[in-house]
Amino acid sequence: MKLISVLICLSAVAVLSAIYYREDAATARQLMTQYKQNQEILFKNLQRSYHEKRELEEKNEALEQAVSEETISFDWHVDISNSAVIKQLQKR
Repeated sequence: MKLISVLICLSAVAVLSAIYYREDAATARQLMTQYKQNQEILFKNLQRSYHEKRELEEKNEALEQAVSEETISFDWHVDISNSAVIKQLQKR
Protein backbone atom coordinates (compact mmCIF):
# COMPACT_ATOMS: atom_id res chain seq x y z
CA MET A 1 0.00 0.00 0.00
CA LYS A 2 2.81 2.36 0.89
CA LEU A 3 4.57 1.58 -2.40
CA ILE A 4 1.44 2.31 -4.41
CA SER A 5 0.91 5.68 -2.74
CA VAL A 6 4.59 6.60 -3.32
CA LEU A 7 4.27 5.61 -7.00
CA ILE A 8 1.08 7.66 -7.32
CA CYS A 9 2.79 10.69 -5.76
CA LEU A 10 5.83 10.31 -8.02
CA SER A 11 3.68 9.96 -11.12
CA ALA A 12 1.65 13.01 -10.07
CA VAL A 13 4.86 14.99 -9.65
CA ALA A 14 6.09 13.77 -13.04
CA VAL A 15 2.83 14.75 -14.75
CA LEU A 16 2.78 18.17 -13.09
CA SER A 17 6.44 18.72 -14.06
CA ALA A 18 5.69 17.79 -17.67
CA ILE A 19 2.74 20.19 -17.76
CA TYR A 20 4.85 22.99 -16.25
CA TYR A 21 7.72 22.53 -18.71
CA ARG A 22 5.33 22.27 -21.65
CA GLU A 23 3.74 25.60 -20.67
CA ASP A 24 7.18 27.08 -20.13
CA ALA A 25 8.27 25.96 -23.60
CA ALA A 26 5.09 27.41 -25.15
CA THR A 27 5.76 30.74 -23.44
CA ALA A 28 9.37 30.69 -24.67
CA ARG A 29 8.21 30.05 -28.25
CA GLN A 30 5.72 32.91 -28.02
CA LEU A 31 8.41 35.26 -26.69
CA MET A 32 10.79 34.18 -29.43
CA THR A 33 8.17 35.01 -32.06
CA GLN A 34 7.61 38.44 -30.50
CA TYR A 35 11.36 39.08 -30.35
CA LYS A 36 11.73 38.18 -34.03
CA GLN A 37 8.90 40.54 -34.96
CA ASN A 38 10.45 43.33 -32.88
CA GLN A 39 13.80 42.67 -34.48
CA GLU A 40 12.29 42.97 -37.96
CA ILE A 41 10.57 46.23 -37.05
CA LEU A 42 13.76 47.67 -35.58
CA PHE A 43 15.77 46.56 -38.61
CA LYS A 44 13.29 48.24 -40.98
CA ASN A 45 13.43 51.43 -38.90
CA LEU A 46 17.22 51.32 -38.96
CA GLN A 47 17.24 50.87 -42.74
CA ARG A 48 14.80 53.75 -43.20
CA SER A 49 16.90 55.99 -40.97
CA TYR A 50 20.04 55.02 -42.86
CA HIS A 51 18.46 55.82 -46.23
CA GLU A 52 17.13 59.15 -44.96
CA LYS A 53 20.58 60.00 -43.63
CA ARG A 54 22.17 59.12 -46.97
CA GLU A 55 19.67 61.31 -48.83
CA LEU A 56 20.38 64.23 -46.51
CA GLU A 57 24.12 63.76 -46.94
CA GLU A 58 23.73 63.76 -50.73
CA LYS A 59 21.59 66.92 -50.60
CA ASN A 60 24.11 68.62 -48.34
CA GLU A 61 26.99 67.62 -50.62
CA ALA A 62 25.12 69.03 -53.62
CA LEU A 63 24.44 72.23 -51.71
CA GLU A 64 28.07 72.53 -50.63
CA GLN A 65 29.14 71.96 -54.24
CA ALA A 66 26.78 74.71 -55.39
CA VAL A 67 28.12 77.04 -52.72
CA SER A 68 31.71 76.37 -53.72
CA GLU A 69 30.86 77.01 -57.38
CA GLU A 70 28.89 80.17 -56.59
CA THR A 71 31.62 82.49 -55.41
CA ILE A 72 34.83 82.53 -53.48
CA SER A 73 34.52 85.93 -51.79
CA PHE A 74 31.60 87.45 -49.95
CA ASP A 75 30.13 90.83 -50.81
CA TRP A 76 27.32 92.41 -48.81
CA HIS A 77 26.05 94.32 -51.84
CA VAL A 78 25.52 91.35 -54.17
CA ASP A 79 21.92 90.21 -54.77
CA ILE A 80 21.81 86.48 -53.93
CA SER A 81 18.05 85.98 -54.26
CA ASN A 82 18.38 84.28 -57.65
CA SER A 83 21.43 82.16 -56.90
CA ALA A 84 21.37 78.38 -57.23
CA VAL A 85 22.10 77.92 -53.54
CA ILE A 86 19.15 80.02 -52.41
CA LYS A 87 16.84 78.25 -54.85
CA GLN A 88 17.91 74.85 -53.49
CA LEU A 89 17.36 76.02 -49.93
CA GLN A 90 13.92 77.36 -50.82
CA LYS A 91 12.96 73.95 -52.25
CA ARG A 92 13.61 72.32 -48.90
